[in-house]
Amino acid sequence: MQDYKDQQDTAYTKDPGNRQHAVALKGLELDDQPYTHTQAANLNYQDADFYGQGLQIESYWRRSDALFFPDLSRGKAGISNNNSVQDVYGLRAAIDSALPSIGSATGNLVWGADYDNERSRQRGDQYAVNGLVYSKTGETFELGPDINTTTKALFGQMSWDIGDWTLRGGVRREWVESKVADSIAYGEIVQTGRRAVLPGDTLNYGATLYNLGAVYHLSGNQDVFANFSQGFSLPDLQRFMRDVQSNFNIQSLNAQAIKVNSYELGWRGHWDKWQADTTIYENTSDVTQFYDVNDRVLRLINQKERVRGIENNLTWRMTDRWSLGGTYAWAKGETRQNGKWIDLPATRVSPAKTTVFVGYTEDVYTLRLQAMRLASYDAAAKDRNGREIDGYTLVDLLGSVELPVGRLEGGIYNLSNRTYQNAFAQANARAPYANAQGRTLSVSYSLDW
Repeated sequence: MQDYKDQQDTAYTKDPGNRQHAVALKGLELDDQPYTHTQAANLNYQDADFYGQGLQIESYWRRSDALFFPDLSRGKAGISNNNSVQDVYGLRAAIDSALPSIGSATGNLVWGADYDNERSRQRGDQYAVNGLVYSKTGETFELGPDINTTTKALFGQMSWDIGDWTLRGGVRREWVESKVADSIAYGEIVQTGRRAVLPGDTLNYGATLYNLGAVYHLSGNQDVFANFSQGFSLPDLQRFMRDVQSNFNIQSLNAQAIKVNSYELGWRGHWDKWQADTTIYENTSDVTQFYDVNDRVLRLINQKERVRGIENNLTWRMTDRWSLGGTYAWAKGETRQNGKWIDLPATRVSPAKTTVFVGYTEDVYTLRLQAMRLASYDAAAKDRNGREIDGYTLVDLLGSVELPVGRLEGGIYNLSNRTYQNAFAQANARAPYANAQGRTLSVSYSLDW
């Protein structure tokens, strides 16, 4: 189970008159300050001998509740905050069945079904602003209609060990139903100030997804592998319909489910003192989804998209106590527009990231010093399809200690107290961007039973 909440309590905010720099001013008066509250619960059941097969049942529930600062004026709707709430629950049942051997080849089949339900809503309270004093006007907006999405699926996954080969293949059939409630079209309020009903409807989607993979065991220490898989997802329907007019035809979204084909090829190896792996991949889709940071609108376009990249990991156990390692990830994302490929913005593709670490382990405690470098990214800006991102380097110190009862974990993040703007703010927010957190101390206690 998990229950986590953080809430802002401050008298400071950005100077609204300074468009060049995010300068903090004292004097903020805002009763409902931003917060995030996440709750989750999982209950799992396993039976290793369920009529001669393995049975696993997983159930889950989680809630995300977040309130955002009222810092954006939108046309005739004025300034409002944003309270976003999602409730999700689901159930998954899988049976692991041994397959009859074929010569020396052995295999198994995992098959089952799953169910997922998500309810989401977003509301905004309008504010009157006088300097740094924020007062509710009593006006409330629906920032997109309430949506209830149910996903049902059947799946089967087969695996065979044949000599030095492991072969895998599977199929999954999904049925998705999204019930969109009637709402007051926020986009029409923004444009005209008129409150008009956006009729709801039910959207139905379906897809059959396949995956296929192979692993060749070069030796007891090394493998090479190749995989193909398909994924199926919906855009953020609620966010998409936040800005539409009341005459928008919701059924036009039926053709906008996003199906992605993923390909990967890689190598991995492990020895007494070394572990390493490298993977190259490509993801392709016929639908591009992006967030227009200037108009603050989610857009979907029927045009091809591809993301290619490489990921590398390396760890060296220098002694029984000391280890050294790092990772490197690079990706290039493009969408085909007007007959040519242009780069995707950093809202869709992460800039190249490099990490290095040194770790020390004793019987009851661990220490880890790590650094992360996020590279600058200007490819999308050159194609006029996104913003330029300034890179930055962060250093963290992490540790944990086993107590007589439980475990204490902690860290000092941004150890050098660097001043920077994180990539999310640079890619999504309106300038001037607020600085990211400075040096931060975090301590947690956990108990397993």
